[in-house]
Amino acid sequence: MKMTTAKRLFRTVKRFPVNTQIGVLDMMRASKPGRAAHKAGTIETVEGVSVPAWWFNRQDAGRGTLVFTHGGGYIAGPLQAHWDWVIALCNALGVAGVLVDYRRSREAPFPAALDDCAAVVARIDADGELGHGRWAIAGDSAGGGIAITLTRRLVDADANAPACLILASPFVDADMHRAELDSFEAMDDSLTLAFLRRCVDTYAPGADLTNAELSPIHGMMDGMPPQIISAGSEVLLPDLRRYRDKLDAAGIDNEYIEDLDGIHAYPLITRSETAQATIARQVSFTRRHLGLDRAPPT
Repeated sequence: MKMTTAKRLFRTVKRFPVNTQIGVLDMMRASKPGRAAHKAGTIETVEGVSVPAWWFNRQDAGRGTLVFTHGGGYIAGPLQAHWDWVIALCNALGVAGVLVDYRRSREAPFPAALDDCAAVVARIDADGELGHGRWAIAGDSAGGGIAITLTRRLVDADANAPACLILASPFVDADMHRAELDSFEAMDDSLTLAFLRRCVDTYAPGADLTNAELSPIHGMMDGMPPQIISAGSEVLLPDLRRYRDKLDAAGIDNEYIEDLDGIHAYPLITRSETAQATIARQVSFTRRHLGLDRAPPT
């Protein structure tokens, strides 16, 4: 799909009432890997966990593993586009992938999504399939926020934390009532503040929006791993710039990509030229930080 086609499609959906937008996302749900994923690699389930999670090319876990925490405002997903991103990154890097189908907010509120992802990571780590320095978390939108907060948990616990993060438009601040966002809403082809507010209200009703496990921009950055962050022309742009600045202030290695030709979480439109350029940078960044040019430990 070309980026211009994606923009037209999302602009149409954006005009729908929020309930209709959610209904469209429900119809697009791809909770199991489809034909494209089976054709691109081998698929297995992650055993011993309470939520569905899927291995992609598990046989490559000795080389490295990417854990995918999908977006969808905590109320939707995964979508086929998430599987497309799994395939693109894992096959380009020659590593395994794990996509976690965590409980959606209508089933279980905050912090259930985060806890589910943490449980899957703990399981595959206990199974010896997350080599130290040989794994990363990739997350988009709400899943990007989960990736950051899960990493913070692991760092604080002195556990096996990811070597780097791959973040596409991560949701870093749950306060969607800030005036600075209003002027960016018109430039966003896919998201409205009304939709984002519904997502937050459904996932974390009455919660303290400055809780760092809900809004990681309020958390500590010290000790966090290197991160590559992509941003499009979107309502979350000021938050993504603030997050980049906070990483810079803490001295955390990061690569920030702002492509205003792209939409929210645009790397997931993997066949577009805009996405392919950023995916190439994500691959290069991850290859470097996972040491994929070095032989894996024996």
